[in-house]
Amino acid sequence: MKPIPPKTLKRILELAGYKVVADDSCSWILENNGHPVVISQTMKLVPLDVMQSILEPAEITGEKFDELLAEAEKPLAASASAKPSASPSHPASHLN
Repeated sequence: MKPIPPKTLKRILELAGYKVVADDSCSWILENNGHPVVISQTMKLVPLDVMQSILEPAEITGEKFDELLAEAEKPLAASASAKPSASPSHPASHLN
């Protein structure tokens, strides 16, 4: 296991059945069966000890973590490569 971005950890928990119950510009609060989890959005990577304190009670360890991580990283990689580039043929004047 290695440190991962907060957005990836959030996605792993969502794949495991957690739902976002609150969020702001600093953190997400997710919950599953009465088990709340707070993930800070302000850090670049979530430290291992923080990840373990979140994932172990959620019973997401070892092989299950690896599977969810692979799934969580798919949309991030796909959306990064699918971002449209700015084009002069699509002016923003239609927004006025």
